[in-house]
This record gives sequence, C-alpha cells and structure tokens, in this order.
Amino acid sequence: MRHYLLTLLLFLLVLPSCQPGRESRSSGRDRTEIQVEEDPYKLDFTALKEQKIYSFEERAAILKDGNRGILTAMSGGLISLATNAVKKMIKKDRSRYTAEYITGQKDLVFYDQLSTQHPFDPVGMKFNGFTLLRLIPQPQEQEDTALVAEFELDDHNLYEILNNNTFRLKLKNLELNIPKAKVEKKGPRTLNMDIEISFSTSYVNEQGMLFDNVTLGKFYLFLRNAPVDKDSPGYADYYRRLIGKQLEGRSFIVPRSFGSYIKPDGTVGRSFSQGEYSISVHVKEASRSSFVMKMLMNNSDKILETAGSKLKKMMSPAPQGSRN
Repeated sequence: MRHYLLTLLLFLLVLPSCQPGRESRSSGRDRTEIQVEEDPYKLDFTALKEQKIYSFEERAAILKDGNRGILTAMSGGLISLATNAVKKMIKKDRSRYTAEYITGQKDLVFYDQLSTQHPFDPVGMKFNGFTLLRLIPQPQEQEDTALVAEFELDDHNLYEILNNNTFRLKLKNLELNIPKAKVEKKGPRTLNMDIEISFSTSYVNEQGMLFDNVTLGKFYLFLRNAPVDKDSPGYADYYRRLIGKQLEGRSFIVPRSFGSYIKPDGTVGRSFSQGEYSISVHVKEASRSSFVMKMLMNNSDKILETAGSKLKKMMSPAPQGSRN
C-alpha cells in the first residue's frame, strides 16, 4: 500500500509539467465585462387587469356562494411558486482543475425618471437584463470570446414586480467557447460551472436613515457536465435546452432614495431617486476530475504523511551490518 501511495505522490509532483491544452492559455490574461440592457418602455404596467383587494366580509360572502374562482382571478393567483432551494455548489478545494473569476458594474440606475409616489414605484423601470463576457486578448488587438452569457428580465408575471417588489431572471443565451479551468484531454471533456449574480444598492429613506451596500438579491445558474467541444455529440442540444431557463433566486427591485426635485412652479418638492445599484457576477468552473485525482484530493494528507516517512527511511543511512 505504501509503495502505491508513494507512486501517486510522484505522479502528483510530475503532473504539473504536462503541457496545457488550448483552454488554459487564457490564464492571467483574460478579462471580463458586463453589458447592461435598458429599455424603460418594455414593461407596461397600465395593461394589467384590476386587482381587487377584498375585505374580510367580502371574502366570507364570496366563499359562502362557492365562487372561489373570483378570488384567484382578481388577486393574480393563489399558488406559491415554490422551488427546491437546496443546491450543491462547487467548493473551493485543492484541485488543479478549478478556476474562478469575479466581475461587475456599479453606479447604474434602475429607473428612467424620478418618482413622487414611494420608494418602490416601478414606473420607468428600465433594467432588462445584462450580458456577461469573458474575453481573451490576441495579437493585433483582437480578442477571442471565451464565454457569452445573456440574462434577461423575466417579465411573464408583472404582478410579481408590482405587488411584491421583486423580479426574476432567465437565461437568454449561453456560449462556452474556451473554459478557464483546465479540462482533461482524454475522456469526456465536460465542465461544471456555477454563476452567482448579486444585486446591491445604497440609499437613504424618508426618515434620513442611511443604508450602505445592501444586498437586494442573488441569482444562481448551475451547469453540470457541460460539453466544451462544439463538435462533440450533444453539445448543441445541451445549450439549446438552457434557453429560457429561469435562474434560481430572486431580487427586490431597487428602492428609490429619498430626495427633492424642482416643481413646475419653481418650488421644491419631495421625490424619490432613479435607484442607483450595482451588479456583481462570480463564476466558478471545475472540470470532472479523474478517479486518481479525486483519490489524491481526498487522501492527500495521508499520502504526504506516508510518503514522507518512506522518504525519510530511504534517505537515512542504513545501519552497519544490514543487508541492502
């Protein structure tokens, strides 16, 4: 057993000398950016049907008559949109096959105009989504596109935005051309990827209380066994099935900061801002480690301990009279 562990240790020491594939040439030279899409006229809240808010007495009368459907139709739905919140994310470990990067944008505005109503007035909401890019510089100022991930606002249920002050995202398109993590040349060339999207803001409320760098919400996209070679079987189908996929999580719409504005008569009135916010994206990549690599990672401490004692015995002088 000790000879086997020592062999694995030597394999681990020699492994970094292997020549990397095309995907690893981006190490240390790639850049990422976010392009936010804005359109203040995309969401039409005026087209929504009336939502009747019933009193206790009115609800009792409706239920007595057996007209439960009226409540559902006028309230926008009574069913919770529950999803499984337990997800297995890529962990930071000692694997040589894991890579990650973080990018984002700040000083964005969520609405195209001020509001005189309240901090969560959705009128003029112009955020429609964003595109995540990872680019690799090339000679003559050219760049290879390693990753394109387009996310868009899920606008199929405007009542959720209006009633709950929350929104959701869905995946519009994803193209993975060059992974950042090293991928094994032999066997299935696939990648696991976690994309975490965070929305945050700083604002002041009408009572003068300051809220700095508050997290509004988080979204997650989990990819497992994603093929990295475009000519591999199932590549096109895998990424086609992702189109329109709703991301895990949700976010509050950006609260408007309290302030003032100049009214038509020249006087100062109370108002709420356009809602400044920031987006941060954290991407983790991990290739599928071989059995040998998994065993090394899980037993590295024992391997080093055993191999260390073995090496000490090999390097220590043999007692006189002992046989070789």
